[in-house]
Amino acid sequence: MVPIINRSLLLVTILIFTSGCATTLNLARYHETGIDEKTCPTELPTYVKEKKRPRVAVLPISDTSQFKSSLSLGPAAQDSLTQLIVASGGVEVLERAQIESFMQEMKFQGAMGAEVDPDQFIKIAKDIDTVFVGAISSATVSTSFSEASSWKDKKGNTRTSPPSCKEEGKVAINIRALSSPSGTIQNSFQVKGRKSVSREVRSSSECKVQNPGGLLSEAVNKAIDDAREDIANTFPALGYIYKTQTDKSDPRQRVAYANLGKNDGLQPGNKVDIIEFSQEKDKVRGTTRIVPKIITEAVVSETQFLPDSSILLILEDASDCVLVGQAVRTKANVSVLRMINKALK
Repeated sequence: MVPIINRSLLLVTILIFTSGCATTLNLARYHETGIDEKTCPTELPTYVKEKKRPRVAVLPISDTSQFKSSLSLGPAAQDSLTQLIVASGGVEVLERAQIESFMQEMKFQGAMGAEVDPDQFIKIAKDIDTVFVGAISSATVSTSFSEASSWKDKKGNTRTSPPSCKEEGKVAINIRALSSPSGTIQNSFQVKGRKSVSREVRSSSECKVQNPGGLLSEAVNKAIDDAREDIANTFPALGYIYKTQTDKSDPRQRVAYANLGKNDGLQPGNKVDIIEFSQEKDKVRGTTRIVPKIITEAVVSETQFLPDSSILLILEDASDCVLVGQAVRTKANVSVLRMINKALK
């Protein structure tokens, strides 16, 4: 076990290492100029303007593994993923009964192996912001037999271990988060899970998998649990820029005011993405869709004014690109939290 004082020093070191350096602004130097009167030409999605919680649907997860006809791993994966997303907070998740009714009405079956038609997706995801689709790509069970063994402990006493059988189940699940109404991939990742149990046996002939369904269901739960960081990165806090200002003596120095603050987890030194939603034309279909595009990155300078407000430092090379009406997106820092948790174990 790491001594308490060493653990405390390690925690402080990690926090110092991962925090940015905030700059104290002299706001008297800033005023509104011509560029600060300009607004983004495209309108923000309603859920960004109103800071609404995204509506999320987790469609049935398909099973393409060798157990697809004998076990029901898909529903277990769907339930686990739904519970994980609910626990992550900040989103509204449709219940499974609503999903089933929704699927029957639209006659749509979500699966990783099938291409999602954009027009059909827009119809089924009309009131939903993000849809999760997935597939269990592999599932295996195996056993390993260990012969009886004996050894001497530190006191010279003979110890024995009886023959044992280790059962192990492994799964791999591919998951995609599709944004609406564009149908573009918002996030895509693969998670893997493993579950093993050992029991005493009399011989190798008794070393067989007794409950493959239970073993693989546990592996599915472990795999989904490993998706916490990916889920956190899928649902960052979203706000928008409501005012910008320019330094009176240097037009390259600009700041932006965003409606995200301490309540959204922001602190001075944090980095955020500034995003513009623009129209993209599909020349084949002759249709248009709204897609997000990262304009630049900005650094949080001040958050002390209001709990839902902050001032962002705009990078000089992007000073002509940042406008009122663009979106602001926080960045998940789950990897840092994992470092801290591991350090404190």
